[in-house]
Amino acid sequence: MYTGTVQITLLVTDVARSVEFYTEVLGFGFSGFWDGKTREIVDRWTDELAPEYAEVFAGENPVGLRKAGRIVTAGTAECSLEVQDVRRIHASALRMGFDVPEPEDQPWNARTLSIRDPDGYLWHFIEKKEADTPS
Repeated sequence: MYTGTVQITLLVTDVARSVEFYTEVLGFGFSGFWDGKTREIVDRWTDELAPEYAEVFAGENPVGLRKAGRIVTAGTAECSLEVQDVRRIHASALRMGFDVPEPEDQPWNARTLSIRDPDGYLWHFIEKKEADTPS
């Protein structure tokens, strides 16, 4: 019935800070900032005003980062993403100064790591393991 990916858009307090978190800490790719004046996607933000929207991606999954405002406010969401190596994400978060828990081995043949972004969104990273893979 459905094909392709689902895009989520997170309402954030600081788009540039969120881009840095998702690209530098979590290793997401960066699609660009939306420049509403020129109506173009740009790689770098040079305007003196803060960006209103940017897009990052994990694999084929786009994640929009929209500036929360007076009418549209930041909410809560939990996001889960299957990854190849949660330990790499954990190490990256520690390098960037985030206080994150150790990855956990789950009884359902997975290793998981849960991290909150700067706006409080909870991300669960799931590394599937073979049934006989040691911890």
